[in-house]
Amino acid sequence: MAEVSYNGFCEKLINCDVDIKSFDFFNYRSSDQFLFDIDFSSIIPKKYVILRHDIDHDPLTALEMARIEHKHGIQSTYFVLTSGDSPTLNEWWTELGVTKYVDIMKEMQDLGHEVGMHYDLLGDYFYNNLLPAENLENKLSFFEKYNIKIKGCASHGSSRMRRLLGCVKKPYPHAFMNYNIWKETHTFQREKWQKTQGKYPVPPMLFLNNKVLVTPLLSLKDYNLEYEAYFVNKKIYFSDSGGIFWRMNESAQYNFNVEESLASPLSMYDIIKEKIQPDIIQVLAHPWWWKDKV
Repeated sequence: MAEVSYNGFCEKLINCDVDIKSFDFFNYRSSDQFLFDIDFSSIIPKKYVILRHDIDHDPLTALEMARIEHKHGIQSTYFVLTSGDSPTLNEWWTELGVTKYVDIMKEMQDLGHEVGMHYDLLGDYFYNNLLPAENLENKLSFFEKYNIKIKGCASHGSSRMRRLLGCVKKPYPHAFMNYNIWKETHTFQREKWQKTQGKYPVPPMLFLNNKVLVTPLLSLKDYNLEYEAYFVNKKIYFSDSGGIFWRMNESAQYNFNVEESLASPLSMYDIIKEKIQPDIIQVLAHPWWWKDKV
């Protein structure tokens, strides 16, 4: 999908006169606009790009990207998808595959990158009958066992949930976004939504596949998770989901009321250059779309 190699992508980002950092570089505080706002008092106020990767089912390409970034002095965050129904992903979580995956995660950390958790707790519950609290504890215990430091997480847009919900080619229902399982994000969204648009569209109970789940259910704080990526400060957000870069309208902060405009990688660089400092820009690059460009 990319017009340039990943090495070229990194060079172009650097030439935008930005500091490229991982999520764990920043200290967070809550504000009216963001649940996890940047505490600029603890850093030099300037233009930052938070570079994020949802590994999904391609850890090998992710590792090559991490090595390329390290050569350029870039720190980024790699979110590890902990479950799903992709045969390729499941191979990485077999007894043989997981040993290699842990080695990949450890090398990423050694290169100065952050490893985060990409979670599908709702998919695990409605699809595989895994209770969220116990499931989350098991996942975090796994990372702890292998000294993989998890400070934050990012909600997964689950393909298996899309099939259960009958929305494979339709907008993903906001009520079933994985981040609605957290008390912090649920409360923040509800209060913000009610101030501007009235009744909050997430019901207290979710019904699907002959199961029911009361939300919110868990607390980020209880599991020492410092942030949820979708609720971190951003002036603008770029993603290559679907194989082409698109950007979120600056006035939209969440997956509802989003205006997506197609933007090639080249125009993305131009937009980043124009932003007034200090600013936070998030860029999401999925390894799967760069597998032929590393």
